[in-house]
Amino acid sequence: FPLEGHRRFLECANLIPAPMLESARMVPVHHVAASKLLYVAFAESIDYTILYGIEQMLDVRTEPCLAQESTIARAMEELRQRQRPSEVLFDCMTDPREMGATTRSYAVQLAADDVRIVSCGEYIWSRIESRGQTHNLLFQIPQQ
Repeated sequence: FPLEGHRRFLECANLIPAPMLESARMVPVHHVAASKLLYVAFAESIDYTILYGIEQMLDVRTEPCLAQESTIARAMEELRQRQRPSEVLFDCMTDPREMGATTRSYAVQLAADDVRIVSCGEYIWSRIESRGQTHNLLFQIPQQ
């Protein structure tokens, strides 16, 4: 994918939490809302399990592509400089009941309209929609 010539990735980069983008070395590069299609560029190898999780979470169909490592790195650096939706990373919570209770607590506090949870790569991703805003909770899965 010719990422260096396109700035459209800035329009859809907030769909996926930054820690997931970083860990998979990927960037969503183009979103076609009308057809629910999201193009995701990877720097190295394509991670189909992450794509499946993204599809389940965002109710889209993903189309993987590859981009040069250097252009992914520049895009990631630019994304680090931009404001992101609310993202909270829990790196030491491993008990599923505790994850559920934490997600429930956030959902209640935010008066959630919708809550979705999916295993996605090295994270359990909880996405809470509330009053037109998105809040992401990420629970890092411990490496075996």
